[in-house]
Amino acid sequence: VLDKSTSTWSEKTWSGLTSFNGSYIWTDGTDIYFSYGLNQYVLNKSTSTWAAKTWSGLTNFIGDYIWTDGTDIYYSNGSSQKVLDKSTSTWSEKTWSGLTSFYGNLIWTDGTNIYYSNGSTQYVLNKSTNKWSAKSWSGLTEINGNNLWTDGTDIYFSYGYQKVLDKSTPTITTTQCKPKFN
Repeated sequence: VLDKSTSTWSEKTWSGLTSFNGSYIWTDGTDIYFSYGLNQYVLNKSTSTWAAKTWSGLTNFIGDYIWTDGTDIYYSNGSSQKVLDKSTSTWSEKTWSGLTSFYGNLIWTDGTNIYYSNGSTQYVLNKSTNKWSAKSWSGLTEINGNNLWTDGTDIYFSYGYQKVLDKSTPTITTTQCKPKFN
């Protein structure tokens, strides 16, 4: 666990689930879940205890395909598209137009819009119509959503080289004075 005030990492002990990969952790905005195949857990934050979680409609999935549009929670794994009813823990079929087979780990947001980026395949979501439309970028045109991240202000693409999104144009350009890590 990180002590943010001192930038110090220390050991953390969990109950119920003790060995897991953080990429399979996701949240519905209230609860925190671990999802890997048939291993489904929910975290009791006050006791640091992971308890088995039962879902309806989708029971075998991994957490890194979960994404949100800011309102709803979705699971996208190729042609398997689901939406979560949080009140009943039920996943049901979700139908999109424009783009119907895609992966949730390639979804990202600029804080306003939702994008799907997989190499040269680029889309933007119209949330009100559930329609994905082709998206063009200037600068860097082949990007993957799982290589994008934010510092809370800017959006970066990091894949051996560093790029930053100019949200006003929209252009993805080389960052200045940023170290390159290999």
